Parts: sequence; structure tokens; C-alpha cells
Amino acid sequence: MQAGSTTAFTWQEIEQDWLGGSSGLAAAADDVVVAFNTVAAYFGRDWVEASRARSGGPTRGMWPTLHIVALGRRFAALDGIPNSQVLLDKLRRHQPDAIAELTSIYLIRAGNPEGSWRQSQRSASERAIESQTFASW
Repeated sequence: MQAGSTTAFTWQEIEQDWLGGSSGLAAAADDVVVAFNTVAAYFGRDWVEASRARSGGPTRGMWPTLHIVALGRRFAALDGIPNSQVLLDKLRRHQPDAIAELTSIYLIRAGNPEGSWRQSQRSASERAIESQTFASW
């Protein structure tokens, strides 16, 4: 993870500054805060804030908020993936193929019937196959 601003996002800040005072999100407030702070932990708070800049100013509403929430949720899929820093660097630079790659990893790992992405929960052969697959990317 890259060191960024240590100021954590709060629900009140996200609701007021990002959503414009009205929520309407299906996601729980705690989940939204965790996702925001996860992205900020990887890329820094400035990167998160800059992600919603359009035409010289910050945008508000569902789209910029859900973009960060979805990104934060997908980051969990990188837990234990070798060479994930390469993908994180591409995401940080907004390379177009990076979101597709992250989403693919997320969807593959979300298919685990136990719902656990931790390496310790899978057999050694499953971990070896997955490690070889993602290392070749």
C-alpha cells in the first residue's frame, strides 16, 4: 500500500460531500466507509478526491460514490495475489484495462462457494494453480 493522508473518511463526510446530503445507497454506511478508506489506504486520500473531479470541480452523486465503493470492494480480491502491485499501479494511473483486470479477478475469486478469499482456506493445489494463473498475467 502507498502511504497517503491519514485522515479517514467518515459517513457524514461521504453523505454530505459525495452524495450531496441524500443517501439512497443500498450499501450500508459502514460498508461505504470501509470501501472509501480501503481505496485511500492504497492510493491516498488525494487520489480518492481527485477521482471525482470533472470540469475543474468535484462532482457529487451516486456515480462518483459508487465508483469508489466498487473499487474498494474489488480490492479485497487482491488479497494473496502475487504481483498485485503491478495491477494497483495501473489502477492508480487510470489505465483503461486495469478495471477490467481487477473485475475479472474479483469475479473469479467471488465464485468460491465458501466465500472466503483467504489463502489458508483453500487446498495447497488450489492455491498453486491460482498463483500460477495470476502470476502469468
